[in-house]
Amino acid sequence: MRSVVWYGVTGLCIVFLLAALPARARVQDADFDAGRRLLAEQRYAEAYTRLFAVFERYPDDPEVNFFLGRAAFEKGDYEMAIMAFDRVLIVHPEAIRVKLELARCYYALRAFATARHYLQEVLDANPPAAVKANIQMMLDRIDAQERRHFLHGSLVAGFSHDDNVRTAPNDDTVRVFIGNTAFDSTVADKPGDNIYATTVSLSHLYRPDRPGLVWKSSLFHHTSTYQFVDELDIRYLGAASGPSWQLASGAVIDVQPFASQLYLAHDRYLRSGGVEGRYTRMLGANVLLQLGAKVEDKRYFQDHSRDAVVSAFSFNELFQFGPVRLSFGVTAELENAQADWYAYDRYGIDLRLEREFPRKLNLWLAGRRHGAKYDAVDPRFQQRRIDKVWFFAAGLRKTLWAERQRRFDVEFSLSHTNANSSVTLYTYDKDVVNANLVFSF
Repeated sequence: MRSVVWYGVTGLCIVFLLAALPARARVQDADFDAGRRLLAEQRYAEAYTRLFAVFERYPDDPEVNFFLGRAAFEKGDYEMAIMAFDRVLIVHPEAIRVKLELARCYYALRAFATARHYLQEVLDANPPAAVKANIQMMLDRIDAQERRHFLHGSLVAGFSHDDNVRTAPNDDTVRVFIGNTAFDSTVADKPGDNIYATTVSLSHLYRPDRPGLVWKSSLFHHTSTYQFVDELDIRYLGAASGPSWQLASGAVIDVQPFASQLYLAHDRYLRSGGVEGRYTRMLGANVLLQLGAKVEDKRYFQDHSRDAVVSAFSFNELFQFGPVRLSFGVTAELENAQADWYAYDRYGIDLRLEREFPRKLNLWLAGRRHGAKYDAVDPRFQQRRIDKVWFFAAGLRKTLWAERQRRFDVEFSLSHTNANSSVTLYTYDKDVVNANLVFSF
């Protein structure tokens, strides 16, 4: 991939480097003048055609070969560009500008060792300080390209208060059935509680020596500890690993097999595993599109009637307008459980608005609406469950410290959930206040 660094270096070096090309009588040819003009106008294919015609008449002329190489490079024919520049070096072996152009060609072909060799020769010629600094940037970029392993992660310590930790229903009584006999059950109090959470996430990227391919892996560990209602304590472990391909169009395809396990009050509660795929592509400079699909197998340790195979699909678009970011998403989830009254189809819409402010402050608003229809009548309630849930949240994030790829943030958020259901037990409201300290690296 071409880098603006290369063009910046070329612009800064042009006087010094052209001076390093020995003087020679200029070719008097109309095609040569036209080819140079087309090259300046960035009409590279036309420039190459004109300059190649001149090359056939003057095959040994270094100036003709130099501009032919430039046109070949700009139209992406790096091998032809290398041959043209090599012909210049046969006549002028110390031509510094030509060595820089060869470095660009070999970099584009990912022949980094050869590109580094030519860049070092340019540095050995003792160019001006600005040229040295920019060539060093190019060498650093080669180091980054040759790097194979990348590790990133985050550590999160959080505190939240949930005013309805058991998602208790709004009504004081719920009607349940045993056989055909109905009973009115009194709902317990709606306890609020303080929750202390920690999250550790690690992601590793391996880049083999194959353009467009990387291998992504991730580990995730989360705990939530309740101050009073300790039977709700949870611990979640997750891992995923799989290939990622960048296509010629710039789109990226990820395929990630994954597995996870959830513990509730120190007992194994849920095990799941499956595969997830994503397609990501930029639609212009300010729009990002992402499509996703997932198949997941879920196994409940205490109630096997809830065991299920889940198919999920998602569509997300992100719009960036300067400091404002708007994201919109649509999701569909089909859960095929062992017991039909646990099987459902769920559809949702998500909307999020973010605004960056000076002093590294970010404010955001989010909303979600989803509905679920269950496949069969639940024998416990003698009704088919249909849910409609609204979720609203607002928050801020402030970066307290940042250095290179490390940063320390503080986050605050408020959220409200309003759930309505055909089954009274699942009609509830809850409010959550949350604060997090986040260290990313």
